[in-house]
Amino acid sequence: MQVLYTWLEVTNPNLGFKSHFKKLIMCKKFKCLETAPEQGENYWVLICASNTPYLQLTWEGIDLEYLWLRTHRVFATKKDTKRAGKFIKEFFKLNQEKLNYITSAPKSGDKVWVGLYMDGAENDCELITFDPNLETHQDHLREFRLYRTRLDIEDAVNLITLALEEELQKFKPKYLTEAPESGTEVYYPDFDNPLKFGVNCNLYDHDRHKDLLENRLLFLEEENALRASTKMLRRINPATSKQTDN
Repeated sequence: MQVLYTWLEVTNPNLGFKSHFKKLIMCKKFKCLETAPEQGENYWVLICASNTPYLQLTWEGIDLEYLWLRTHRVFATKKDTKRAGKFIKEFFKLNQEKLNYITSAPKSGDKVWVGLYMDGAENDCELITFDPNLETHQDHLREFRLYRTRLDIEDAVNLITLALEEELQKFKPKYLTEAPESGTEVYYPDFDNPLKFGVNCNLYDHDRHKDLLENRLLFLEEENALRASTKMLRRINPATSKQTDN
């Protein structure tokens, strides 16, 4: 279980400004699908801003599904979808000012916008007349789905997608794809002891390290080499998984 506080500064071309937001990660890593499932194959879709953030569907190959795929909403397992939903819930709680959702109940009769899946689909936004006596409207308020304008929803959806992308990238080891200059400090998994994960550090030498480079096991940062090493260890010795999660 990880608890990380991270300030991110990113430029989103859809928003046109730099966005600063703080993320608190209190869940295990998750992995979304990067390629489309086979026709008729079951998958899970992430429903942002919901106490039940997942729905199982069958892949039909329609435009909406490809939108979900591009925006990191499609998952192979219920477990990964639930973990992503937990991450998004924490993201909402910590970034109200940036997401700009309504936090206090509007007056009866006020016109407000609701985002259902918060997925960026054209028909996902709906203008409603708020009724405090309707439980569905109270659910929208509790689950961060009420906004003052449609543009607020669109901006929030873009930030949610960006947060998912940043979180997913964090768990991908950034291996070298091209040879660095000779003498560059590089890191790679330690293969000497298969029962203990670790990394080695050396100055890059083409003859010595070309096999590691070709097999995507050479890194510029120790942290990424350690992630690769840990992943390999878990495959060799699954019993170490709990130990390396601590």
